[in-house]
Amino acid sequence: MRITAALFAVLALTSAASAADLIIEEAPVAVLPAATWDGAYIGIHAGGAGGTEEDNQSELFEESEQQQIADSFDVSGWLLGLHAGANIQMDSFVLGLEGVVDVTNIEGSADYAYFDGQNNYYGTLSFANTWQASLNVRAGVAIDALLLYGSLGVAIADGTLTDDSDKGAPYEDSTTHVGWTAAAGIEYLFDENWSGRLEARYSDFGSADYDLGYMEPVEASFSHTALTAGISYRF
Repeated sequence: MRITAALFAVLALTSAASAADLIIEEAPVAVLPAATWDGAYIGIHAGGAGGTEEDNQSELFEESEQQQIADSFDVSGWLLGLHAGANIQMDSFVLGLEGVVDVTNIEGSADYAYFDGQNNYYGTLSFANTWQASLNVRAGVAIDALLLYGSLGVAIADGTLTDDSDKGAPYEDSTTHVGWTAAAGIEYLFDENWSGRLEARYSDFGSADYDLGYMEPVEASFSHTALTAGISYRF
């Protein structure tokens, strides 16, 4: 009986020592904090855009034979800009406000030809945009370091419409367009301070009047879709 009791005691001590070793060996590893999209940021982006200009120039030659009209033509170019904003994250939902300012060289043109029974009118109508800006509400879903988002906002842009005809010096007028913009994008956190994004944005800048020397102003609008890549620094 004494020998049996001694054996049980030795086994109990051995089991306790093994359990202690296991606890030490399986001590929990420190876990890094999950990625967060909270806070302010600023960044740069660049890309290209393509779209359409539409106008009512042909309506100003209603009594003329319209051999070729310039009421719609393609516009395209590059854009380079700054973006800045701030996010609030609630679980996996991210809500934010972002401002965007771009410099651009978006432009396009079309030839026209009209005949009013006595005179022929030939020329080229061209459009150019050199800057844009927008203020957008962003909402998205965060999957750790990955953010899938959409945005909606108000957009403004400059426009210059030029009528270069065979009747004299070109007529040119510039004004500001106000419209709306919507985007969808994907953004990734490289670390706690830096993120990169890819974004597709559609902007409709609405219509505006241009004085090109006709009896009435030419009403023109433009819209485009832009694809950009950018990088942001997060505070």
